[in-house]
Amino acid sequence: MENESGDKVIYFDITKKGEEEVACQNPLMSSIVEIKYVFSCQSWLHDTKFEDGEQVVTEIPERKIWKYLYLEPQRSLSYRKMRKIINDAIRTWPIRSGTRKILIKDVFSRTKAMVESISLGHYVLHIDVDVNVITYHVIFSESRRLPPSIEENNDYDMVPASKSSIKSLKRKKLDAENNNCDCCTICLEKFSKRSKVTHMPCSHMFHGNCVRKWLKTSHYCPVCRFEMPTS
Repeated sequence: MENESGDKVIYFDITKKGEEEVACQNPLMSSIVEIKYVFSCQSWLHDTKFEDGEQVVTEIPERKIWKYLYLEPQRSLSYRKMRKIINDAIRTWPIRSGTRKILIKDVFSRTKAMVESISLGHYVLHIDVDVNVITYHVIFSESRRLPPSIEENNDYDMVPASKSSIKSLKRKKLDAENNNCDCCTICLEKFSKRSKVTHMPCSHMFHGNCVRKWLKTSHYCPVCRFEMPTS
């Protein structure tokens, strides 16, 4: 799993679906296995709406893409050859190149382990690679309920932060040193491990899209009321 910018999260699962026994006349090929893959990519839209203080979450399936790949024995043992074949097949999928590289490396290493454990006399391996792409959207209604730290203050002023101050916010990867909370207090969704989060100057962390939308309405930190510069 890898968190990408734009509140997009990628999950993938690699499973062995079966083995096939075939006649192998060439003794030199007895230790080499043919690979048959079924790649699938399911896109999801995850909407979180705040209406009258209530959080409503809707998960909507979007398009699903299928790709069938066959790797000849001599190619299944070469990472370079496998990388080119898989990369060409899924190049147009809605995932970034860095995530695609991680996926291909994982497919290769998992395939190698499956080949090493294949039953004697079986020379064809069937593998499913399922990818789920989840895009998170946070939508606020006009009557949204504010966090208690802000709502309790009657003189709260809805003035947006300046564009330059929003643009200057830093993004960092979560780690043991800066992981002082486990969820975004705007959308209430948990941060994924090693994901990139956006830091306010007061050190509070949020999903990038969440805090940018928030600051376009209010220049206060949603947690501690730290004031960002205004235009």
